[in-house]
Amino acid sequence: MQLPWGTDLLREIANYRSEGLTQLFQLFSELGEAEGYILVVTFIYVAMNRQLGFRLAVLVLLTFCLNHLLKTAIMNPRPFVAEGEWMTMWAASAERARHLVSEYSTPSGHAMCAAAFYGFLFTQVRTLWAKVASLFVVLLIGLSRPYLGVHYVEDILLGWLSGGMLAFICACYAAQIGQVWERQRPEAQVGLLVFASLLVWIVGGDSLNQPPTPVIGILGFLTAIVLVEPMERRYVGFEAHSGVAFQRVLRHLVTLACVVLTLALLGWLSDLAVERASLLGHLAKYGRYAAAGAAGLLLAPLIFVKLGLAHGRAVSMDHS
Repeated sequence: MQLPWGTDLLREIANYRSEGLTQLFQLFSELGEAEGYILVVTFIYVAMNRQLGFRLAVLVLLTFCLNHLLKTAIMNPRPFVAEGEWMTMWAASAERARHLVSEYSTPSGHAMCAAAFYGFLFTQVRTLWAKVASLFVVLLIGLSRPYLGVHYVEDILLGWLSGGMLAFICACYAAQIGQVWERQRPEAQVGLLVFASLLVWIVGGDSLNQPPTPVIGILGFLTAIVLVEPMERRYVGFEAHSGVAFQRVLRHLVTLACVVLTLALLGWLSDLAVERASLLGHLAKYGRYAAAGAAGLLLAPLIFVKLGLAHGRAVSMDHS
């Protein structure tokens, strides 16, 4: 379905591109990718506020999935694709452009996730500079997409609107939702996660053999976060506020290392065993990202508690 979004404004914006502006907007565009959220979430989780980091992680992952379902339902191609001008009109590398051209456009995932994530963060922080920074990041992540030519302006407005609504709902009802979830038995939680993952998998793809590959890793991370975080809280229980600034930075680095190394090692093993584009390859990717999430939320806290980078139950049990 081709929506009546025009490219005239995008062509006008392209006339004002410069090397400096392009680099700036590419930076904020990268910040709106999954890797950017991993950087921010892990730091908040291990160095500032565990509960806030957990809620932000779940919110952004759910937003990624919902955005993919909306794009699949609307099926609006990206700008300049129908005209065949995307290679010249997009300010993106050839490799990145070939990846983007296979995805739908409406609403913008960058704008939607940024509005949900940083919009919710805006409601949770108290300092004025943090609130201003949150709004600033939402604005620049969203504006980066039409500047680079890969989204219509209307995609950004719809993304901001839908993401803002999610942030509002989360700000109002996060505590109640968390209480309802924690009252469920573990097997019910697992069943619900499996059902939700299969639903996104089937609805977001053409068939079980063509699942929505952009969200497979996200579903794996989400599964790990929801299932493993209570285990970490019970058996490790690190204190995010403990330690000096240097120790908090080290905790962040340890967590990132656990996630990245797990993804790299399991990715290498998976490539040896299965074809990435096959059903088994997709299942392996799901498991790989679930394992990486578990490494970041359970293994990493255990490591930095044992190394004395944070206080936690693991330390107190050793001395009991």
